[in-house]
Order: sequence, then C-alpha cells, then structure tokens
Amino acid sequence: MTRFVSHDLKLSPTRDELAAQDFVSSLRSHVLNPMAASMKARFEAEVAPRLPENARGRDVLKAMQPHPYFRFYSAARVKAQEMVWASVRPTIERERAGLKARFEGFSVSGVGTLTLNPDLALPKNVTALDVHLMPGNYHLDGGDGDLAAGALYENGLSVFSFGLMGETLDDIGRSVAMWLGLRHPDFRPGAVLDLGCSVGHQTLPWKRVYPEARVTGLDVSAPCLRYAHARAQSMGLEAHFVQADACRVPLPGASQDLVFSSMFLHELPVKDIRAVF
Repeated sequence: MTRFVSHDLKLSPTRDELAAQDFVSSLRSHVLNPMAASMKARFEAEVAPRLPENARGRDVLKAMQPHPYFRFYSAARVKAQEMVWASVRPTIERERAGLKARFEGFSVSGVGTLTLNPDLALPKNVTALDVHLMPGNYHLDGGDGDLAAGALYENGLSVFSFGLMGETLDDIGRSVAMWLGLRHPDFRPGAVLDLGCSVGHQTLPWKRVYPEARVTGLDVSAPCLRYAHARAQSMGLEAHFVQADACRVPLPGASQDLVFSSMFLHELPVKDIRAVF
C-alpha cells in the first residue's frame, strides 16, 4: 500500500512488509465499512428503541459501550490503528540513514525554503500523547536531517487510507484548491498558508493550482517539515515550510491571502482551536 508514496523519498519494502501493509489496509476497510454497518444495524434494532427522544451523543455512547459488538468493533479498530504504524516501521528503520542522505541532497537544490526553530516550545497536546497512536507522535526527532517521523506519517497514511486519499495522498488539498480555482477564477492569491501541514501533502496542491503564489506550510514538527521540504523538492514544487505553533503564527498580520487547514483542528484542545482562529 506504500504505492501511494511515489516520489523520490519512497521506500523499498520487502514482499513480506508489503503483504503486511496490504493486510492492514484490508482490515481497516473491513472495520470501517461492513463492521461499522453491522454495528449501526445493531444500534437501530437493539439500542435506539430504549433511548429517550431527547437523547444526545453522550447518551448514545453510554448506551452502546456495554454492547458486545461495540466493544468488539472498538477493539478491532484500535488494534488495526496500531498495526498501521507497525506495518511500515521496519522499512523506515532499515532505510532511515538513506532518507537522511536524500534529504541532504535535496537541501542544496535551492527550491523552496525550510525554517526550523530549535527553541520552539512544543505544545503539551503534541508531547503528552501519541496522536492517532503513531509511535513518538509527529515530533520525535533523531537530530539534524532525520526524516523518520515524516516518513512514518506519510507511509502510515498510505496504509491507513487504503486508496481513499488519491494517488499522492493529497485529495483534500487538491479538491479544495481546484474547486476554489474553478468557482472563483478571478481570485488569484499571492500568498497561501497551510496550518498544521505535517508532511505537506495537502500544501502542495495550492502551488499546482496557483503557481505564482508563495505557498507556506506551518507545523510544530521538525522531522515532518524536513520531510515536507524534501518531498516538495522531489516533486519540483516550490514551497516554504516553517516550524511554528499555529496558535502564534510568526507572520505579519494581513500577509496571507488565503489560510487553509485540513486534518488538524481535531487534534487541538478547544482553547487552542480558539487561539488558531
């Protein structure tokens, strides 16, 4: 399933590793589709009739938690999530040094920029837990040139999404950017900012749709940003990546014509979501 990572940072998994990735993708598809549909049917037949008319989400959860099928579904979903990362980690560990060498090679090309801040205080919602059960979370850093966290995220996302995010995992950014370009052809932004860009997979479509714009991706993770920078260069796209907290964007006011974000706000506590806006 790592076939969705097709640029110059792509890995070379063994046949056993590919088989494991294919199995995990199939398992996730099974959990999220037929198992989820079966759970919905059980809810409607066995749980919903006992709920009061004014039941809210918390009431539904409380009523479902003891149900054997809900417990089975939840356990399967958590285990499948853990297996996503486990299926790609052996390849990454084996090729970690090679990824660093490729990053160093791209760094001299002069396309785009990478601005890291070693003094940045990482927020607690990043450091205190493994978001989406990704080992080490986005920020685990092995030092200068280390791309492992970025590689883990993109290759894991390839397995995780089982094809639903497009051939280069950029379907969200590409769909929104193309829609905006077609719906509002007179809007020509000079500066576009992507908040919480991780490895830049949803950042680069904005450069494709608006090639004259200065496109910037912002994130707190140094290894993800290194990976994003090298990924953009390998695709021949100029983008600028900045390590910073989206709650305190280090850019002048009114300097951006468009601010975009995807798959990011749901990882923040409510107070930080307010700060971002």
